[in-house]
Amino acid sequence: MWRRFTSSFFNKVDAKGRVSVPAAWRKTLEARGADGNLILVPGFRDRRCIEGYAPDTYETLAAAISSMHPSDPKRRKLEYRLMGRAVPLQVDENGRIVIGADLRNAFGLEPEAVFVGMGEGFQLWSRAAYDLHVAPVMDDDEDDGDPLAAMPWPGSNGGPGGMLQ
Repeated sequence: MWRRFTSSFFNKVDAKGRVSVPAAWRKTLEARGADGNLILVPGFRDRRCIEGYAPDTYETLAAAISSMHPSDPKRRKLEYRLMGRAVPLQVDENGRIVIGADLRNAFGLEPEAVFVGMGEGFQLWSRAAYDLHVAPVMDDDEDDGDPLAAMPWPGSNGGPGGMLQ
């Protein structure tokens, strides 16, 4: 089964804050041994959206922060933003999570939330913010060359290692 969060989904949010987690992502959580658990972190890397993680990725992030020197002010800031704002949730028997009113209101998630796959995690956007900030990047047809050229590849000296050449 696929272990990454991919694709984008537009799902309705009801008056109680219930929203369906995309079915493919429920399978991703299962493949990652998450037992229906996920963690939402509002505004962690991008203050305009909520980020979501399976427990394994969240623990990797938390461990990386914990490995920083205890007196590093960046560590404290990351602890506040990643751990102090974290909202652990359980996917219910109908495949939904309940997003609290505070998060729904702060991020404008009613009546629709947009789930955007980011590989190891995902983002939740309001439709208006998605249309303004994400869709233009997805639809950007400006020729920036081969987007894979900047990626490090195993067994190479910084350039593509023949995987997709």
